Amino acid sequence: MTLDVNYLAIVLAAIAQIVIGMPWYGEMLFGKIWMAETGMTKEKANSNMKKNGALIMMGAFIGSFVMAFVLTQVMREFGSDSWTGAVSAAFWIWLGFYATTQLGPVLWEGKSMQLWLVNTTYSLVSLVVSALIIFAFV
Repeated sequence: MTLDVNYLAIVLAAIAQIVIGMPWYGEMLFGKIWMAETGMTKEKANSNMKKNGALIMMGAFIGSFVMAFVLTQVMREFGSDSWTGAVSAAFWIWLGFYATTQLGPVLWEGKSMQLWLVNTTYSLVSLVVSALIIFAFV
């Protein structure tokens, strides 16, 4: 089976990443931890969204779209022709590129492992969900 580029699937995967990120980094899940670890305050976050909300959301969508597009290419190259293959591709991308590169701020900038865990588990969850969405449209 050939994994064709389905732009609807890529757009849906990009939207899913943003939808997952809202509660992840919001008060519902890990927002308090993330804010404490990054020095962000509610006031600063609200001010940023008021001033640059459209730009922030557009940037988030573009980044998520590119990630979903590249994930599609990787899944195609590695012949991810099952849901387990899709999840496997997402996991290996996460392990090789997200989990490892996010260690830099921990090792060199003094960021906490707790922040690493919040950010990298978000990356893993969003990659897996994106891979499953992309696979569902094959």
